[in-house]
Order: sequence, then C-alpha cells, then structure tokens
Amino acid sequence: MNLKVCDLYLLIHVHIDLLTIVFCCVHVGCISNRNLYVFGAVWKTEDCYQCKCKMNAMVCCSLVSIPKNYDRANCVGLFHKKSCSIRVVKKTNPDISCKVYNGVG
Repeated sequence: MNLKVCDLYLLIHVHIDLLTIVFCCVHVGCISNRNLYVFGAVWKTEDCYQCKCKMNAMVCCSLVSIPKNYDRANCVGLFHKKSCSIRVVKKTNPDISCKVYNGVG
C-alpha cells in the first residue's frame, strides 16, 4: 500500500496486478499562504483578494476597483495596499485627485 499526498487530497492506493484502485479520498479544506481554511471560510489576502473555500475549489476575487477612463497624460494611479484601493492623482501634484469616469472591479 502506497500513501500519497496530492495538494489537499489524501489518496490511498492499493496495487493489485498493475491495477491501481483508489480506495479513499478525504478532502480537508483549502490552503492559502500556508494557512488551512475549512470549507465555507472567507478571508482577505495580503494582496487584496477575497477568497472562499468551497468543497471543489478555492475561489478568489480582487477587492480592488481599477480605474480605466481618466487623463493618463497628466494623472497616475497610486495603489494603497492597506485600503485595497487605487487613487488617481495629478503626476505633478499627488495631493490633487483626478476625475475618473469609470473603472473595473
């Protein structure tokens, strides 16, 4: 009997005459940044994603709204990790906000 660990699955294989039979499969949860999360858990990552541990997958979506339509010649987007936001400001004076017409996220 060989014991193999693949991602979060514990697979127990029994070899019978060149035939492998999967005997048992136990899913224990999701791993993100070396942390184990149980099914149904929701958490925010350091890089601004919200993740949910589901039975068949871990689903993560960005929390950052990305500005798309603004004066790119005179303005620049500044990412704020603590608030998971992007503030669009004048290149010549970051204290002055620029008008943003739409965004994604």
